[in-house]
Amino acid sequence: MSSYYYTDNNKFYNPFAMFAYAALQTPTTRPLFYFYDDEFDKLDWTIEPQESFELLMEIRAKQLREKYNRLVLFFSGGTDSITIYNTYKRLNIHLDEIVITYHEDDNYGHTTKCVQWLKDNIYDSTTIITAFSRDGYPVRYESFKDDFLIDNSFRYAVNTFNGTYESMCKIQELPRFKNNNSVIILGLEKPHIIFKDNAWYTVHLDKLFAPFLNIDSTELFFITPDLPQLHLKQVHLLKRYAQQFINPTTYWVSSLFGDQSWQNLALIGKWTGRDDNISLNNLMTQKAFNKKDVRLLQDPETIGIQKFLNGLSAVETDKTIIAYMKNNNLFPESNDISRYSGIYSKWYKI
Repeated sequence: MSSYYYTDNNKFYNPFAMFAYAALQTPTTRPLFYFYDDEFDKLDWTIEPQESFELLMEIRAKQLREKYNRLVLFFSGGTDSITIYNTYKRLNIHLDEIVITYHEDDNYGHTTKCVQWLKDNIYDSTTIITAFSRDGYPVRYESFKDDFLIDNSFRYAVNTFNGTYESMCKIQELPRFKNNNSVIILGLEKPHIIFKDNAWYTVHLDKLFAPFLNIDSTELFFITPDLPQLHLKQVHLLKRYAQQFINPTTYWVSSLFGDQSWQNLALIGKWTGRDDNISLNNLMTQKAFNKKDVRLLQDPETIGIQKFLNGLSAVETDKTIIAYMKNNNLFPESNDISRYSGIYSKWYKI
């Protein structure tokens, strides 16, 4: 997928490189996140597609099957991936491989019970099921030069200590993936809508996609220029239910609503056509764990992680960058720049 950051006519594939540039060159300009803008600018976002969500899901599933020789679904058992899985199952369309990751400790979510559920419920016995532990240590940082954190060639992967990125890299190195027209299907992402100044808008927030930006041989299932109606349908579903059950009169953001509790997150899933998680406990533990610092799970002596953290600390002491981020409401409450507030794409009125 093609995405990047910009503050003027300069493209950046690393937000920290963009922060460093903008702090000096465009200090009064808030950065933007390019996300299929050329295609999405052509849409009339105020009109809801007539097709049902289920029909659009089926069209997308068939579209990917026809486009690639080999489909690899990344599966967590959450509302996004289970909805995709159930669509392929309903159509009896073959998935070549399903990848699932897990923690040995059930308190972190992504439990081994989800792995067992998938093995017990697979609808096609010829589908390969591959399971990876999420508890391993990432090594991708070790080959970067000392200032890689603000090197524009470094594609943003800050939020990837959870093991998904590593699993994607492992799968893509396998001969069965490399030697075929293969793709990894990712269940990203639920719509992001905002009520502001008595009007509704939809936007995309970079941090929801950050670990997977610009990785070759991947497809987002729900958001794609190949079938923009699927995302547009979900935007209007979410708006309709938010109007009915929330009816905001002041500033309201769907992602902040979802962050308030796992119950709210489950509601957003329902409102956007998602099927239930395969495990409610898995949803609850993942929601709680996501608020913790995942890096605490990692061995601080691991060279790659330590090098990354050292680079991050160096950026966090740059007063010019910090001032720029604070002036644009990007700096987090903590001093951890990797938790910056997020960068919006264009806003589309709905």
